[in-house]
Amino acid sequence: MRTVKEESANPSAKLLSCRACLATDVKLYNIHENRLSEAFSHITGTPVLVLDGLPQHLCVYCCATLHKYVLFRSKCLRAQHCLAEQVPHLTTGYIKTIDRFSHQLLLNLTLKKLDATDYTESIQVEEIKKEEDIDNIIPESDDLKTEYEIKNKDDVDDFSDGNNTSEHIFEQQLEEIQARKSSDNYQYAAYKCEECGKGFRAEDAYNNHMIRHSPSMGGHACEVCRVRFKRASRRQEHQDLHRLKFLCRECSFVSRNR
Repeated sequence: MRTVKEESANPSAKLLSCRACLATDVKLYNIHENRLSEAFSHITGTPVLVLDGLPQHLCVYCCATLHKYVLFRSKCLRAQHCLAEQVPHLTTGYIKTIDRFSHQLLLNLTLKKLDATDYTESIQVEEIKKEEDIDNIIPESDDLKTEYEIKNKDDVDDFSDGNNTSEHIFEQQLEEIQARKSSDNYQYAAYKCEECGKGFRAEDAYNNHMIRHSPSMGGHACEVCRVRFKRASRRQEHQDLHRLKFLCRECSFVSRNR
């Protein structure tokens, strides 16, 4: 394909502009090469003539767009040819029998169904035994400084013994779930999860979330939020996260999520 610099001089060729988008500061190509003028005429409904007094060029982007149009138009004509033979007795059943591959009607797209992923399984919880070590792990920040309320190993072992401390913390965690249901985010949400007290505006987001509560995700459910896991070890790692709190040093904000 020749560029403008390679063209012979003629009145219309001196109009250095794309005929489609009127761009003047881009690389231009002769509209009469590679059947571009024919495709352009199909779109506009008017012929493209050398001496019509209009720009005789197309930019790179419009050339590519025009090429896509040619391919799409050709596909539509092939589809119409496949259907025309059965009119007026055309049925959905017949359409399903058409070999779309041989007629080049398949989309150049790959549809892939994504499996539900439990991202919490990849979270690793590291216990910090000494409070003075926190400053060495988390750098100081002028905007926000974070403290961790983390139980030491002895405390974690006590939780599994069913003592009063464990029961108290478990009750606190359940109360936090109930508190979510009193929030505006939950009260005014279009879709609500009764299991963990989360609200969603979009149905797709709600459906994706509810998969995590489905028995198909595993037989081990978190005692707090009822998220399910295939292995008990993963469930325990997840439940340990409910015991972590992140506190802002500048205000009274407390969060379970970093």
